[in-house]
Amino acid sequence: MKDGEILLSHSYTLILKFIDRYGEKSKLLNSIRRHVKHLYYRYGITRNEIASRLFCIFEKRKRHLKYDADRSSLENYVAWFVYYELLTLIDQCRDYKKKQKTIPLSGNNEGEKISIIGCPIEPYERQGIDALINPISPEDELIGQELMEMALEFFGNDDLSVLLGARDRKDEAHRLGIDYCTYCKRLKRKTQRFRSYLNNIGYFD
Repeated sequence: MKDGEILLSHSYTLILKFIDRYGEKSKLLNSIRRHVKHLYYRYGITRNEIASRLFCIFEKRKRHLKYDADRSSLENYVAWFVYYELLTLIDQCRDYKKKQKTIPLSGNNEGEKISIIGCPIEPYERQGIDALINPISPEDELIGQELMEMALEFFGNDDLSVLLGARDRKDEAHRLGIDYCTYCKRLKRKTQRFRSYLNNIGYFD
């Protein structure tokens, strides 16, 4: 077996190891496993399907031939490949879901575009991340970013803006045409579901 084939074989083994639910723990590997669980619980993509995709991309791009042993270990090289490819897959699934999704709201005809009311949450993202983690390392920063992305996908721009203090709860309740207490209860239930979701994908391990 040639050196390139040996590297490819070892890389395949590492990909399977990193997306497995068990194994050694580190911030990067824990993040990888959370992404794998997120893809399954949110989009129904299994570990075998993820592994097949990663194998195909790794081999097609000849990533094993680009590996430089003087710059990093093979384990670290493959782990970061897996991490960023999972992020790409999540983005693709999210974009596809948005294209397929229709949001029924009173006052909007079927198929009519919905205007976005209120300010974007981008100026508040830094504050939101800092409130959730203490970014003492690049890995912590990545965890904060992925948590913000999951929260935005789960709550949507409007509710997340309220949770981050960018929008007033009373104003949002008025915009939706519902009672203030009703909105607060709905937001509380939604927050509890998000905590349960994070627990299911191993965020609190």
